[in-house]
Amino acid sequence: MITSTEKEAIIDSGIAFMRTITSTYGAEEGMKLWEKIAEVLDPSLKGDIFFALITGKYTGNLRVKLDDSYDPRTFKKINAIKAVRMVDITMGLKEAKDFVEEMMQFNNVKSITIGDGNISNARRELENNGFIVL
Repeated sequence: MITSTEKEAIIDSGIAFMRTITSTYGAEEGMKLWEKIAEVLDPSLKGDIFFALITGKYTGNLRVKLDDSYDPRTFKKINAIKAVRMVDITMGLKEAKDFVEEMMQFNNVKSITIGDGNISNARRELENNGFIVL
């Protein structure tokens, strides 16, 4: 039996992996690989990953870090805080500020919950405001 934590990790990784494969090798090769992977996946996982890939809708977490070109002198901290709050609608202003400040200090990888379920919008918002989505 797969735990909910394991299921979420598989879905997160599957989405990231398939996006990378299709952007690198193209949609046709991505679909060929998907068919191979789907043969061994639990049907519910297969459905969740495929649905998220097709629709862009996913309620889960994204792993983020600051962009490799991060420079504290030019980083727009307020925009980053707004982006975090826009993606994770459960996070208050203080939590979003602490989230960004911790990343500025340590530049560690952190997870953020996708609040509206649209992974494409969340990814774009974060990447436009100084983050790398892993």
